[in-house]
Amino acid sequence: MSNFFKLAKLKCKQKIHCFKIQKVKSRWIKEVVARGDGYGKKIGFPTLNLNTGQVDGKIKEGIYASITCYDKQIYPSVLFYGPRLIKGESHNVLEIYVIDFAKKIYGQEVEFKIIDFIREVKNFKNIKELKKEIKKDVEKSLKILNKLRKLV
Repeated sequence: MSNFFKLAKLKCKQKIHCFKIQKVKSRWIKEVVARGDGYGKKIGFPTLNLNTGQVDGKIKEGIYASITCYDKQIYPSVLFYGPRLIKGESHNVLEIYVIDFAKKIYGQEVEFKIIDFIREVKNFKNIKELKKEIKKDVEKSLKILNKLRKLV
């Protein structure tokens, strides 16, 4: 992980001024973290489960590089929006895997910003394949965020 994200202790109120994102014009979205079914944690990628209301119809289903703000710190993250096909679901969910974040923050507010599209939602034969793809998604997200971030 880059030193930029390890050292970034930016106030959420200042975050818009601290990131100059060139590819995506997106806004910060605020949501309350809900308790999920623990599936992400079970496979080694615990996620923040959020209401889909603010993104429904505004973004396409898929995986995105994102940044997430909690407790006045900004973290690199990977956002998933769509049905969890491996679980046989057809409804969309919104989950964010916050990289190097292990806090339980159910019922608390976070803010996130979508930075760039990584890939479409796809099904996997087994959990091993899913975990391998998530690792690739994390690497791609970090590469995108490190490339695009610039202090203003």
